[in-house]
Amino acid sequence: MIRLITLFIFLSLSACATTPDPYKNRKKISQEEVEKILFSNEQSYNQKNPRKLILHDLRSFDFNHKIISFTDLSFNVFDQSNFSSAEINDSILHAGSFNNANFDNAILINIDLSGADLSNASFNNTRFVNVNLKRANFSNASLSNTLFYLSNLEFSTFDDAKINKVTFVKSKLKSAQIQYASITQSFINNTDLRYTKWIGSKIENSDFSGSSMERGDFSYSTLNNLNFSNANLTNVKATKSDLSQIKFHNTISIGLRLINSTITECDFSGSNLKESILEESEFTVVNFTNSNLEFSNFDYSTLDKTNFTKSNISRSSFLRASVQKGDFTSSKSKWTSFIMTDLTDANFDSADIFKADFRGANLKNSKLTNAKNLSSAIGFDKSYNYQE
Repeated sequence: MIRLITLFIFLSLSACATTPDPYKNRKKISQEEVEKILFSNEQSYNQKNPRKLILHDLRSFDFNHKIISFTDLSFNVFDQSNFSSAEINDSILHAGSFNNANFDNAILINIDLSGADLSNASFNNTRFVNVNLKRANFSNASLSNTLFYLSNLEFSTFDDAKINKVTFVKSKLKSAQIQYASITQSFINNTDLRYTKWIGSKIENSDFSGSSMERGDFSYSTLNNLNFSNANLTNVKATKSDLSQIKFHNTISIGLRLINSTITECDFSGSNLKESILEESEFTVVNFTNSNLEFSNFDYSTLDKTNFTKSNISRSSFLRASVQKGDFTSSKSKWTSFIMTDLTDANFDSADIFKADFRGANLKNSKLTNAKNLSSAIGFDKSYNYQE
């Protein structure tokens, strides 16, 4: 009995240690045979009656400048194959492996690449038109001057990919994973980017305006010179990230979470940031003019020289924050907590501070000229040496 148990354990461990063969059950076939199947004109083919060449090992095959139409090429292995300048249309390449393949200057129209492994592949000057790329893997791929038009990239992966001058038009990137990628000079505007993860990525000089980005995650990322104007950033998260020179003008950013981050020269004017968590962060030359920040949390943040002119920060909290030379002119600051806040040289001219809580705050040289409901403020005392 003991011997049987020992044998069973040994066989189980052996099975677990065996690396699955990605080329198992793939038939070998010559380049000549492939060309005869794909490019012969002996009979007409269409979407209902496509050519079929599936479950084959087609590694390192050359499809340069070839035209492939009405063909089912599902489950094939095309690793290291050359598709440069090829035209592929009305075909199925579902769950194929294209590791290290070359698609430079290729045109792909009306094809199914869902579940395909496109890792380490090259897509320079490639055109994707109405392509199903759902759950495709672009990890470590190189994309430059690439176009995705009317394409579905939901649940796709771009980890460690190099994305330069890529354009997404009327495409879907919902729930995609774009972690530790490099993105430069790209247009990803008016795109469905909900639930997408951008963790650890470096994104520069790109346009996300008008995109739906709810519940996206930019944590540990570097974002520079981006345009998020008119985008929906509801419940977007960016923990320990570096944001600089970004336009957030007129965004819907309810529940935005910028925690332990650095925000420099960013414009949030006209945005809805209600119920946002912006704590323990460093804001430098940031503009919140005409924005809605009701019920938001700035606790322990540095906001020196931040502009809150005509913004609504009612019921928000600035516990132990530093807002030296902050501009609260004509702001709505009702029931706002400034407990232990450094408000040196801050400007509250014409601000409504009804029931605002200044207990323990430093109001040295702060300007309260024409502040509304000054008498109702809590913990307010002229000993703080404010300027009237």
